[in-house]
Amino acid sequence: MKFHRKSWGHPLIIASIAATAVLAVGYALEWANYGRTQAAAFARVSEQTGRAFTELRAFLTSSSDQLATSPEIATQLTTQSNRISRTQLFNLVRSLQNEAYPYVATTVYDGTATARAWRGRPTELPLSRILGGPATFIVTNPLGLRLVVLRPIWNFQPESTNIQPESTNDRPARRRVGSVSSEYLLTTGTDINPTNE
Repeated sequence: MKFHRKSWGHPLIIASIAATAVLAVGYALEWANYGRTQAAAFARVSEQTGRAFTELRAFLTSSSDQLATSPEIATQLTTQSNRISRTQLFNLVRSLQNEAYPYVATTVYDGTATARAWRGRPTELPLSRILGGPATFIVTNPLGLRLVVLRPIWNFQPESTNIQPESTNDRPARRRVGSVSSEYLLTTGTDINPTNE
């Protein structure tokens, strides 16, 4: 009775070739994405991070500006807070959802810095920020590091319709009725994750 010794040479060679090919592809992708040197990799990552931060800041600015200039928002803030006005404010805030930034937190404050509507999990801002002028800033709290864009909300409607402007160049006096902040969690120091509700 004859026994045939199984040769392991060919499978080992094939496995070696496959592993080498995988490593080659991995190095090629790494070089393509980050460069062949440490300096090139640092420059590429820095560029990508800067671009992402600029796009995020632009989105937050656009969101705050859109709500701050909304006549519906200003009208609701000048009316007495009731169930209907609160529902309309919440609907307006939630209408700005974006798939690229699902965890943006937005808050609409009235003239006394009281939150009237919000979306997500906003941070507690100091009164000096809420009642201050337009600003873009970073805040730190136990939940992490946040980028915030705040804009004041003005009501351009004249208080009395009986007052006629002296000329067509006259504009109705504006009155601040609230503020709006849009923020995004950049880093987290806890296990609490942001939500879009």
